[in-house]
Amino acid sequence: MTASASLYPRPFREIVKRSAERFSVEDNLVWAIMRQESAFNPTVTSWAGAAGLMQLMPGTAAGEAKALGMKKYSLYDPEDNITMGTAHIARLLKSFSRPEYAVAAYNAGGGSARRWLDGRKDLPLDEWIEAVAYEETNDYVQKVMANLAVYRALYGAPPLRADSGGTILPPAEEEEMEEVPDTDERDEPLPVDDGGK
Repeated sequence: MTASASLYPRPFREIVKRSAERFSVEDNLVWAIMRQESAFNPTVTSWAGAAGLMQLMPGTAAGEAKALGMKKYSLYDPEDNITMGTAHIARLLKSFSRPEYAVAAYNAGGGSARRWLDGRKDLPLDEWIEAVAYEETNDYVQKVMANLAVYRALYGAPPLRADSGGTILPPAEEEEMEEVPDTDERDEPLPVDDGGK
């Protein structure tokens, strides 16, 4: 294993591969999120109450579990957490036109991401990321996308889709996923960051 591969491991590989295939999400994106969210620690809980490998908020997890028909689950069980987290990012990828927007929504909630996109969809991507109102989310998007680039360089990337505008994305989802209301508690509790100005 190279030094780079040791810094960008692919733990819980069977679970990630299974969930990525089930929800048509690039497995590299799941690891990129997991690396940033929990550093692959299944027992971690954030100050905001997000839990487990993919740092799901309890309300988000409850919505995903209901949509997936999971009667019992634990946010600290790797299989449950990865399944719900991958389903959640899959829904966000369907709702937003770019993976960067979906990653912002994963961190700050779909409502926040929609507000940041309102009237700004034509901004160049780097300018849009810099304009994100929450410093935490601004940093998060950059780090997750950098993680994703490294994972793709190390382990390969999926082929370009004809309708992706040149962005590497997973294949279009085969089956319809039930709509889950946007109940991410991260939408409001984070204060608007004015960048210290």
